[in-house]
Amino acid sequence: MTPRVASQLSVTVKHRPVLDPEFVPAVLWNRAYEARVAETAGGGVPLAIALVRPDGTTAARYDTKVLPQSEGGENLVLNEKYVDRLVKFLLWQRGGSRLYVGGCEAL
Repeated sequence: MTPRVASQLSVTVKHRPVLDPEFVPAVLWNRAYEARVAETAGGGVPLAIALVRPDGTTAARYDTKVLPQSEGGENLVLNEKYVDRLVKFLLWQRGGSRLYVGGCEAL
């Protein structure tokens, strides 16, 4: 995790690994991110992600919310990390050859 992203989101890890004390489990980071989204006015910006298989069938559709765009671009860094992790997980879990993202112009 880059220091820029780590400094923007506070995650408490009970048991720090000795060999990698900066490691933050994805599930804890996602919970902290989703809590921050819930705290924003309006509860965040809707985002839809769809994976399509080569034969045209939908492999997965996932609806979530992301942080609204900020003037300094701080939220964009967090949103990119969240969506990156989410897409990688969906590709691993469901597979697909095409990705569609809708709802947030910056992403």
